[in-house]
Amino acid sequence: MTAKKTAVKKAEVNVPQMPTLYELFETDIEAGEGGKWLELIPGISFKLRRFTSTASLNSRRRLLAGLASRVTSDGDIDSKLETELMIEQMAEAIIVDWKGVADRDGNELACTYENRKRVLTDLPDVRALLSDHAANIDNYRREQLDAIEKN
Repeated sequence: MTAKKTAVKKAEVNVPQMPTLYELFETDIEAGEGGKWLELIPGISFKLRRFTSTASLNSRRRLLAGLASRVTSDGDIDSKLETELMIEQMAEAIIVDWKGVADRDGNELACTYENRKRVLTDLPDVRALLSDHAANIDNYRREQLDAIEKN
């Protein structure tokens, strides 16, 4: 008696390719350091550096050194001081430029340090939106910026 051999055809399975570390985390260094435009609402845009940009980190270090006397012995900063620090850092090093920003009376504001600080102080929700954007890696990822440029 002979054994009958049956050929089994293997089904091809498409296994999704895992993204590489570079695909997940490569950022556009130039956009992060020099700033990238964000249209907050139609007609109002901000050019923002990343919080991890050299200018931002240098600003924070300098500001913290100047505030050493207000930092507790265990290195803590109270929330009011942290807010002041964030406003200073963003006005100095995160907001590079803006378009369409006006005061309460509708007068266009030049993008000066004083005006940036004023807007960030007066409008905490705008400060939070801009801060979140500047801290989010997805807004500066190389792959996403390349896709936007192609469209």
